[in-house]
Amino acid sequence: MDSVPVTLGPNVVDPPLGLHSRFLLDGAGFITCRDILEEFHKKRGHELISDPLKRAVLQRDLWAVFDVLQGVIPSNFFLNGGERLPKLTAEQEERRAALSLQIAQAIKAVALPRSELDRLPNTYILAVKSGAFSSRPIDQRSADYLPSDLEEADSPWLEIFPPESGPRTKEGFLHTEIVRGRSVFRVFAKGPASPEGTGQFKQWLEQMTKSLEARLGAKSGFDLNGEEHRQWERTMKMLPVGSQFVLLRRMTCLDPDMNLVPTRVVESIQIRIDGPHDNFNADHIFEEFAFDRRLLFAGRQGGLQPVREGERHPAAYYALGHLVSDEEGQVVPLGEFPRVCFICHGTPVQSFSFMLSQGGQQDPEKVGKRTLRWKMEQDDYRRLRDLASTQPR
Repeated sequence: MDSVPVTLGPNVVDPPLGLHSRFLLDGAGFITCRDILEEFHKKRGHELISDPLKRAVLQRDLWAVFDVLQGVIPSNFFLNGGERLPKLTAEQEERRAALSLQIAQAIKAVALPRSELDRLPNTYILAVKSGAFSSRPIDQRSADYLPSDLEEADSPWLEIFPPESGPRTKEGFLHTEIVRGRSVFRVFAKGPASPEGTGQFKQWLEQMTKSLEARLGAKSGFDLNGEEHRQWERTMKMLPVGSQFVLLRRMTCLDPDMNLVPTRVVESIQIRIDGPHDNFNADHIFEEFAFDRRLLFAGRQGGLQPVREGERHPAAYYALGHLVSDEEGQVVPLGEFPRVCFICHGTPVQSFSFMLSQGGQQDPEKVGKRTLRWKMEQDDYRRLRDLASTQPR
């Protein structure tokens, strides 16, 4: 794909930064970042922020920039537009080390104790209670359907967990590594509203689980020409019309000891409602809600803003974790929502082939614990802990 100049931000979910040195390590960009962080430290800027939610979000944003500075490209980020790590000069390496130290200490300075992190609001519930969104799907143009029963005690939504074997066993869902484990992703599914549809959906889920287990256990692995894969495709096409899926992303924070603490603050929600498979792109409904700081801090809509039909939007995962760009600051052209969804969800097979294993009763901690374990094994997290404990100069 050709790249084009584009400006994103500042109110975006993930930092609009590429991995290339010019964005933070050269010229005025570096000087500005260094000076602001130095002023923040000297004037004890963290003491000026009393609102726990604002402190948590500031830490979240600093953490994302820290991870981008460490220059890790996820091994499973197969849609990264050919992004490559830059070769840094000695001066740039020195500047990267300096900024990493400053950011790590700012992250520690704004850290909240676990007791306060646990009290951060459940913004999904706040979004539902705000009345700003429809509790039932209407059409693609409305783009404001937010299931009101997702987190009810007797919720009809089943939670889908990552496979226990195969390529996704360590980190969980594909998205986890892309955002470097700073968020917990959970997937939910629900069959069509009718009793018949609900029964068909449960049968499909059982068959899909067996099909995946056969595929993961086959000698051919994920060979697209294998019989196991063909069976998987046949199973996926049996998905009942009207089935719904939700991908929920929630913020993780760090306490003063740099321990990982999942929160209930929602960063994004993606919803898909399946239509007839003979006309997939036209008949399926895609919804997406993005984290909006202004709404969040104003206590409106749970901080969530729906993405509207036709809105310009990064394609695939190009702005998940960080903005993918070339050395000139150019990115793959933005596409129209929901057309950009079809890159990864053009067929039912593409939607689930790397993540679904089994559905069951919801377990808020299961995927979260798995995500935290993965993050604790990463070098960027170990580096953050080391730098945060370094005595400030």
